[in-house]
Amino acid sequence: AIVEEAARRSGLKLSGRIEEGLSVFASEIDIRRLVNNVLTNAERYGKTPGNELAEVDIACYREGSEVKIEMADRGIGVPETEFERMLRPFTRMDNARGQANGSGLGLAIVSRIAKRYRGRVRLENRESGGFVVSVSFPAAKSRKSS
Repeated sequence: AIVEEAARRSGLKLSGRIEEGLSVFASEIDIRRLVNNVLTNAERYGKTPGNELAEVDIACYREGSEVKIEMADRGIGVPETEFERMLRPFTRMDNARGQANGSGLGLAIVSRIAKRYRGRVRLENRESGGFVVSVSFPAAKSRKSS
């Protein structure tokens, strides 16, 4: 549902791969905020030169004992030396990503939400171009009916 809502955003073209039946112990509001913050960044900074819409690939899947949410844009990426700094409040990578707007809180909020639920955030650049935000949470045990 959260991804479907995000797909209606005017500045994004989303494609997704979402596994069924995944769950984590986290507030839906927090997960919604996490996804929206990453997508807002992608909408602002993740456009391929010459395109009006930012293209974002979203994947949500189980890996071992974790549920991973990956959101990858197709923009110009970010210097790896700046990854750690980007998770701090009031940090914007305007020079690297080509624009100067926003508060610089988006990824700091994503990091805080992940930590609140014993999760973690990983940032990386795509080999094909773009920026990837990957958030991992401990998977909730599925409820089986007896």
